[in-house]
Amino acid sequence: MEDSLYISNSNMKKGFTKILICFVTVLLCLYCFDCIFGYIMRFISHKNLEKEHCGLNYCLNAATADIIILGSSSARSNYVPQLIGDSINTRFGTKYSIYNTGNTYQDYPYFYCEMKSLIDRKVPKIVIIDLQPWTLAGSTNMSALKYMRPYYSVNSNVKKVLDDNETFLHRVLMNFEMYKYNEEFFDLLTSYLHPTTEYPLGFWALDGEEKEYKIIPEKDTRKVNPLSRQELERTIQIAQNKGIELFICISPYLRYIDRNSPAYKEIVNLCAQYNIPFFDYSNDLELVKGELFHDTMHLNKKGANIFSNKLTSQILKSLSKKT
Repeated sequence: MEDSLYISNSNMKKGFTKILICFVTVLLCLYCFDCIFGYIMRFISHKNLEKEHCGLNYCLNAATADIIILGSSSARSNYVPQLIGDSINTRFGTKYSIYNTGNTYQDYPYFYCEMKSLIDRKVPKIVIIDLQPWTLAGSTNMSALKYMRPYYSVNSNVKKVLDDNETFLHRVLMNFEMYKYNEEFFDLLTSYLHPTTEYPLGFWALDGEEKEYKIIPEKDTRKVNPLSRQELERTIQIAQNKGIELFICISPYLRYIDRNSPAYKEIVNLCAQYNIPFFDYSNDLELVKGELFHDTMHLNKKGANIFSNKLTSQILKSLSKKT
């Protein structure tokens, strides 16, 4: 009886040991796969030149331009970097390089992270930030920050921004490469294997015209997001401390802009407080025309050229006063 009991216990221990060994082996295999997966995806991500990633990749990995344009998709499609850079260089006899880092559906804290990463690599001479009138309103758009997750372990600015905005669970999962890339895997892989378009200096030219549109008045009563406001103020302070010429702009829109909204007023107040040039083209009658727009929020190529020329003339006037 005792022998059979001993054999039974021995078999149980052996079975448990086998299960434990299998479990540990599986974990090690998953860990190795996760590491290899992360290495491959980082390589693909850093080489990616598609519109959703080239601006962020440039800021974090290769930024050397003297003039930087920050913003969301409206910055990417509305600001023609070659035109802006050539005009400034011609006027002042400089040889400044320029890059448009605009990326889809971004706001603060994304811009703050880019600004911090830029100055870590090289302090630009001029920074143009395209803000939407509602940039500082409401809660942070967490889904838009997914583009930053692959850089969590390799860029301290990204880590700080994501830790400030993500939940505890997300911060734990950020230690796994498969989680960092889970939303970007197919987009990154497809655009790497089958690149379709090049974006000169980060600019994405749009075609077509917005022929049918209605500008309907509406009120934006959302409160200012304290973190977004704080990060915009920090961006302004960084620029002034580093001697960067900072310009804050709002692009033209084929929609009603509530200039009495708390978010819009906060942008105006911060620019006034720190004496930052603020150019609002959201209701510019010369620009708010359907034939100049791809859709209600983005200019087409013709509109982008006209807007860039008009903005550059304002920037040149502002810079001339300081020389």
